[in-house]
Amino acid sequence: MANAKPPQARPETPTELRESAGRPSIIVLGASARACAASTMRSGFTPHACDLFGDADLRAQAVFHGVVEPYPIGFENSLRTMPEAPFVYTGGLENHPELVDRLSRIRPLWGNSGFILRAARDPVALAEAMHGAGASPPETRRGNDPPRNPEGWLQKPLLGAGGNGIQPVARALPKAGRSAHKVYFQRHCPGLSYSAVYAALGERCDLLGATRQLIGEEWLGAQPFAWCGNVGPLTFEASVQRTLEACGRNAMRSFGLLGLFGIDFLLDGAVVQPVEINPRYPASTEVLELALGLSAMRLQAQAFGHEVKPTEPLRPRPGVVGKAIIFATRTGRARGSNAMEVLDSSGILPAVADIPLSGSILRKGSPVCTVLAQGEDEADCLQSLRAQQLRVLRLLGPGI
Repeated sequence: MANAKPPQARPETPTELRESAGRPSIIVLGASARACAASTMRSGFTPHACDLFGDADLRAQAVFHGVVEPYPIGFENSLRTMPEAPFVYTGGLENHPELVDRLSRIRPLWGNSGFILRAARDPVALAEAMHGAGASPPETRRGNDPPRNPEGWLQKPLLGAGGNGIQPVARALPKAGRSAHKVYFQRHCPGLSYSAVYAALGERCDLLGATRQLIGEEWLGAQPFAWCGNVGPLTFEASVQRTLEACGRNAMRSFGLLGLFGIDFLLDGAVVQPVEINPRYPASTEVLELALGLSAMRLQAQAFGHEVKPTEPLRPRPGVVGKAIIFATRTGRARGSNAMEVLDSSGILPAVADIPLSGSILRKGSPVCTVLAQGEDEADCLQSLRAQQLRVLRLLGPGI
């Protein structure tokens, strides 16, 4: 995931994609396009991609159209050079509804419009919709209405992603008055963090599954509140399952969502506490796809009236699957993709993803790569992820 400049003027076209004439194309744009591009390929499409990183495995799985510059407005120029095909966007672009609408005038959009994004990303409106589903979202206040007692409250950026910028109000409150239109406040509630993924298909909303979030894990070098992976799928008692299904339906109906989307929530016993909505391909979808044999981007295409068969049947895997993002603890250079490719996954899963190019700068606090693992249960999977992380660090060098 290291920042890298594209070394070539023309897009890279891997051999396997050049030989797959006749498969329809989908364009994937976002801060990190790799997971969605891989899903696109597994679902029977040819992915074309542009993102911030240009990682080695993205270039192997997609027709790569260069690193976006500047981010995110550079996507406009990039998209004009890409095929006449629909585009989807991944994490980060939901914070730029005006840009999404401009992009939709260049190529067809298979995703939620800027109008829908503005509605769905309103945290107070989300809380109201989730109350209507029988959930118990944390008390939420707009930036111009801070809590009188800051203890037990979080300040969150309205244009946040991946947990960046979240901090306790007790430390953030003095700055709130100068940027009230950029933040909101949410009560910090007990419970473990989870992600639910849905497919809104017009008349119905399917709950595809849920995973536990890895948040602020020190062993991954992550900052407090930073998202750093998922493990799943997980099963819940019937009342929780019904509430999660109702949350998806209410979100779809309240905001007009179409296609894949996610809801992050806390679970305290059997109490579902939704905290955020991700109105695009959620990063946790990859875990569900690999574990359950889902063709997520085929569902996305179906939501927009296009049917395609996957290239090969996707088989569910026993147990649970996990992904964990390793963050750099100091600034350095990647030793290269060749080093991490020696990790053996025994043909079960890719052992490493988001592989940085050789010589890429790995900046302190930025994502380095993703490790994946499979286990009999959540604890076993986490243990395997830790083992994979240690192997990657040995290859990359201490401190990275």
